[in-house]
Amino acid sequence: MTDESLLKAAQFMSKFILSFDEIDAEYELHLKAQERAYYKWLKNFSTRQDSIDGPSRRDLQKKGILSKIQNKLSHAYTLIKEGDMHERERSDQYNYRRNQNYLSGEIRLDSETLYINIIVKHSVKFVNNELDRRAEERWLKEKKEYKHHFDRLRAFAHVSALKLAKLALCSDLKPSKVAVQLSNDLSRLFPLQLKQFGAEINTEIEYRKGAYFVLSVNVLSIDWIILMKHFQASAKKRRDLWAKKECAAGDLSVKRCLQRMIYKYTLFQFVEDCLSILDHMHWTISVPICIILYNSLLRTTLKRFIITAVTDDFFQYVEKKGMEMDLEVVSGSNQAAFMLEALRQIRHDERDLRRRITEAEKAESFPGVTRGALLGAYVDIDQRDIGPIPDGLLPPDDLETVVLHIDLPVGYYRLRRAFLENPVFFADAIFSDALEYKNIKSEPWDKFDGQIGKVTSPDGIEESNFLGATMKFEYLMPKSAFVKENMAYEDITLTSYNNYFFSLLKQINNPHVPYGKTFTTLFQMTIFNTGNNSCRMVSSCEASFPNGPPFVARKIISEIRAGTQNVSVIIGETVGKYANEIPHKKN
Repeated sequence: MTDESLLKAAQFMSKFILSFDEIDAEYELHLKAQERAYYKWLKNFSTRQDSIDGPSRRDLQKKGILSKIQNKLSHAYTLIKEGDMHERERSDQYNYRRNQNYLSGEIRLDSETLYINIIVKHSVKFVNNELDRRAEERWLKEKKEYKHHFDRLRAFAHVSALKLAKLALCSDLKPSKVAVQLSNDLSRLFPLQLKQFGAEINTEIEYRKGAYFVLSVNVLSIDWIILMKHFQASAKKRRDLWAKKECAAGDLSVKRCLQRMIYKYTLFQFVEDCLSILDHMHWTISVPICIILYNSLLRTTLKRFIITAVTDDFFQYVEKKGMEMDLEVVSGSNQAAFMLEALRQIRHDERDLRRRITEAEKAESFPGVTRGALLGAYVDIDQRDIGPIPDGLLPPDDLETVVLHIDLPVGYYRLRRAFLENPVFFADAIFSDALEYKNIKSEPWDKFDGQIGKVTSPDGIEESNFLGATMKFEYLMPKSAFVKENMAYEDITLTSYNNYFFSLLKQINNPHVPYGKTFTTLFQMTIFNTGNNSCRMVSSCEASFPNGPPFVARKIISEIRAGTQNVSVIIGETVGKYANEIPHKKN
């Protein structure tokens, strides 16, 4: 075995070496398993002895002082480990009300009731861990069958796991469990949380199926003085952050800054600023104004505003559970139609999941019909090894959240050519077929179009001159359970380009979605050359708030993470599907 092969084998095996923390964790699990087995044996032994010895032994246990203490300790242990049976039954309020026909305390549902619709989903960390786990299983299974280099084999193992990782992304096993806990916690803690804002409410779990549930909320009373003081502080924080970000540099005039702020203004930001202004007035003036507006014009808007203002805490709670979620506050008049559409979309996703599971069981390769050799022919230079990245040649820093890192069984130059030289692969294979976008339009690179992406650069052109080139896409995104069809506008900038890596930074705007004018999605893809007909893709994302983050910022960030991760998985899956498609030679 050569030194290089030995080094690669050692690098691969290093992933299987357990750290001290992992060894300690396994030891703890081993002890817990022994403890569980012991108490299970103790329970079975006690039951068996009771059946053998009859009443005389049980009477003896009752009479002995030591036995009484032992029984008390055993009962205490059971309560600590398992909890009281009746309390466990009552802990899930939704099932308890259904099973017991529980009617007392149910809130009154009318046209003023608001409904919080929530779907719990898998997070970025879960999918990356699932992808790595399945890739390792694939590696161990197939390494004896392949005679290629380690990088090529690892890439095949990783990309073959994408199909199964996508199934895990769609699976609702863990989200369903989190939804049960989350729905119960919110119905209990939500009224206490809103009381800090000056609002008194009652709430109840109206519906729950799988990872989807609905909370009904009635606003009973509002302390306007507390409410105004709270939103005065949040509005000031938002304005200060916006001014620091947009106007402090001095490159924009005050008039231009105000125009940009007004253009991206939302209704809830307007309500927040109005409450902030009223807080500076005497309460004898501000409170009557709030009451008049609430009882005449803005009743539903103000209630939705108050409830939506605290949803950031919901997302923080779910993130601690390692999950993401979609959330929407809907009025009583629109809830039936909204819920019907959400359930219809959930059933569609379930059918799609069953179809993918069937395909995964039938075939190991990527299923589906392709459009031909959109990646083009193999490139000879891709078969070579690649050395380390030279000093001073640094890839761009990842954005705030890395959503996927994946090895692909496609040569670096071949993939760079397909991604950059012609937009056909992105437009047809990814956007149209895989993501089901419609009305796709594109504009070419604003400089060096037709030259960027070529295997060898034309004479007289420096590759460094390609940096900063931009390309544009626009498309109609399909509807989801919570978002209707909407147009997206994508500006792609080439931020690095050499023989070791290239990177694309996408700025995506969705002005027609809720709060769409308040944020821009930043999505970066960096492709590294790993040699031997393989490359590595690292995707990351970040939310940009030009006017400062709104109070639904965490909701927006969660949706961006989930959306960019889904797109990244589909890109990797599509590249894997087209990897072996090559042009036929003409006779």
